Parts: sequence; C-alpha cells; structure tokens
Amino acid sequence: HHWMKNFFYVEVCQEMYYANDALSFIQALEDMGMVNNPYMLAKRAEVHYQLREYDIAKDTFKELLDKDPHRLDIVDMYSNVLYVKEDKAALDYLAHHTVETDKYRPETCCVVGNFYSIYGNHDKAITYFQTDKYRPETCCVVGNFYSIYGNHDKAITYFQRALRLDPDYLSAWTLMGHEYVELKNYNMAIECYRNAIDVNPRDYRAWYGIGQTYELLKMHAYCLYYYMEAQRLRPTDSRMIVALGASYEKLEQPAKAKKCYMRALNVGDQEDIAMIRLARVCETLHDEEGAVRWYSKYVDMVNSAELDAGEDICFAYRYLAHYYLRNDRLSEADVHAHKCCEFKETKNDGKALVRQIAAHRNSGVYHQRTSNPNDADQGLRVKLPLPTTPADSSNTPGSNKRGRTPPPTNDTSDNDMSF
Repeated sequence: HHWMKNFFYVEVCQEMYYANDALSFIQALEDMGMVNNPYMLAKRAEVHYQLREYDIAKDTFKELLDKDPHRLDIVDMYSNVLYVKEDKAALDYLAHHTVETDKYRPETCCVVGNFYSIYGNHDKAITYFQTDKYRPETCCVVGNFYSIYGNHDKAITYFQRALRLDPDYLSAWTLMGHEYVELKNYNMAIECYRNAIDVNPRDYRAWYGIGQTYELLKMHAYCLYYYMEAQRLRPTDSRMIVALGASYEKLEQPAKAKKCYMRALNVGDQEDIAMIRLARVCETLHDEEGAVRWYSKYVDMVNSAELDAGEDICFAYRYLAHYYLRNDRLSEADVHAHKCCEFKETKNDGKALVRQIAAHRNSGVYHQRTSNPNDADQGLRVKLPLPTTPADSSNTPGSNKRGRTPPPTNDTSDNDMSF
C-alpha cells in the first residue's frame, strides 16, 4: 500500500462529500511528515469549508496564507468564509494582498468584489465581478449578487448566460433552480434541478432542491424519494435527515419520522430543530415519557444557548406544564405555566393553567414527591395537610395511573428507510 494512494482518497472523498473520511486521510498524510505542507493545509481548509465549520476553515486559510502568501487558488473560497463571518478587517487585508500579488486573476477579482459588497458598494463590486465577463464563473458570481438583493429575474439572466458559455456548468443549473423557486415557477425549477442531475448525479443540492420544490407543491410522496437520494449522498448531513423526517410526518408515518429525528441528533443537528420535532412525534405516538424527555432537553438547550426558538418553545412549556399538573408536581407546573403566559400563542392556555394550579393548591390536599432519603416511601407521593384543616383520607385524589400507548401499527409501507 503506497502512501501516494492517500492523495487520491482525499480527492475522491471530497468529490463524494465524505468530508470526515477526507480529514482522516489528510491526518494520515500529516502523520507521515507533511504537517506543514501547504497542499495539505489547503485541502484541510476546503474540507472544513465543506463541513460548514467556518471558524476552523477561517483559521486554516489564514495559516496557509501566512506560510504561502503567493498562493491565490483558494483565496476566493477564503473570501466567502470571511463574507459569511462578516470579518470586514480580514477581508480588507485579503483584498489588498491579492491585488498587490496578481490583480488580474479571477480569484483576486472575486475577493475584491466580496470586499466592496460587504461594505455596501455594490456597483463597484459588480465591476470587479465582471473583470472577465465572458467566463461562466463570472456570470454565476454576478447572478448570486443580484439574487442576494432580491432581483431574481436579473439573476436568472446571468445564470442563463453562464449556461450558454458552458452548458455543463453545474452550479448555474442549481442556482437557477433556486431562483425559479423564489419566483414560484416550480415547473422551471424542477427542470433546472433535473438538468443539474444529468450533469452530475452525485450533486446532492439538486436532489434536495427537487425535494423542496415538491414539498412546496404538497406532493410529499414525491419529495420523499428525492430527499432519500439526497440523504444517501450526504448520510451525515442532518438537514437531509430532518427533511426526510418531515416528509414521513406529512405522510402520517410518525414511527419512521421518529427514527429520522433520532438519527439527525446522533449525527449532529446543524439547525437545532430535530429535538423539538422529535418531541412532537413522541407526543403524536402517545409516548409521554419520550415527549417529556425531549421537550425538557429542548427547553434546557434553548435557555442555556440563548437560541431564538420562536413559537416552538412556548408549546414545549405548555406540554410540560400539563404533564407536571397531571402528576401533582405543582411547583414545576407553575413555573412552566407562567412561561406560557409570556408568549401570545399560549398566553390564554398559560392563564388557565395558573388558575388550575391555584385551585389544586387551595383544594386542601395535593401531592408532591418526597426528598427525604430516610423516608421508606421515597419517590412516592405523600399527603401534605394544610395547617388549618386535618388531612382527610377521603379527599385524597386517586392515583394517576398512566400507561404508554404503543405506536400505530397500521403502517404498511415497505419503503422503510435505512441508514
């Protein structure tokens, strides 16, 4: 086994979107003594960019340019990272550096175009993007520029120009499909994505784009197939798996949706939506234990990371408040009920829950879990009489027996997913 094969494996893994495998082969080459090799640094930066790990990619690109300041074949990708991170100072330096090195390279023009765009000088940005206006890459960059500012018709014009110059230019077909989706011209969008698949059947973006288009058309059986193809090409991309789970939900197959959301959590949920959807699916399946577990974890995650959860968090609070009230854990129920009152979607429900909790507390007897480790009935409910009224066994509420309903068994689909 010759060590040169690892270079081939890195290229193949990148082409097939096996980014983590590519990192393993890069690490193997670095362990052989190529740790400071600029080529290896460039490949590592590209893989982290592919994984959307922009902070690591940014540091790796910077290290590469410090070691090899005249290397310009990756500066356009580096400028994209800086643009996404909104690092104006670094992009300013990179633009001046590339112009001083070779101002006529297409990569240099792309860097300078991004520099002017991030500062709002869009006319000058277009000038640099069009330095070589007859290159398909140039047309694609200008099309993206018009797209980000909502001028979708003009963006399509530039993508069509790119395809006249190079009919097999994959990015142009995919991006033009996105533009037609924005214009709600779904037939043309699907046609563009199909052309992209004809050019490269391994382009997951085109498969995913067709799936999204059919989802907008509410043709969920169709979009399920395309999401499965996208997920097959990107098996560790949580976005594909979550989309697949959403399709199963629409097709009323919650058990399969649950498997998808569990898988998305295991591979790393990029958009922080798999957990709340998993909790809802557990609720649909009458899996109270699972629903409480995932709703609670979601609330903790949102509060600890200060995420913008929108309306999802209020429904989690509402479910947990009802659960704690049914189980006579009134203090926890009260906390969650008051949280419900902070959102307009659940404000009325929250007020009703607060009144129910107050009624339970004023009824004479309520139950809570003992925390005394010496109590023989530790973990069971015990009666706490009010100071003014002796406890009466006749007022003791009946035990709240709860059972878990098994998932529905009427699913006859043979197209079960596998990972």
